[in-house]
Amino acid sequence: MRHRKHYKKRGTPAKRQLIPNRVSIDLRPPIVNSNTEVGHWEADTVIGKGHQGALLTLVERLTTYVLIVKLNSKNALALAKAAIKALRRSGLPVKTVTFDNAGPPMRLGVGAS
Repeated sequence: MRHRKHYKKRGTPAKRQLIPNRVSIDLRPPIVNSNTEVGHWEADTVIGKGHQGALLTLVERLTTYVLIVKLNSKNALALAKAAIKALRRSGLPVKTVTFDNAGPPMRLGVGAS
């Protein structure tokens, strides 16, 4: 029987911060999952190699229209402002926006109007 070499665990896993006031994806309106009306968006962030630079992607679920925005900063306020600006420029209706639960810490409701 062979003996396996034991490797040391290095460092600790990164602890993700939970998003404050987060609403479960299960609680979003059923119409969002049915993909029968325009205006329901999904958003995600893409972080560059070595954590240099970031992109915000917004996808309209029914039309699959994609918006990609380069973020100048990875903080929540910059992300919220960029999302609002991009969605306003798109000309498409905005009924809901669903963000993933990972990525930069977000303050939901920032700039919502």
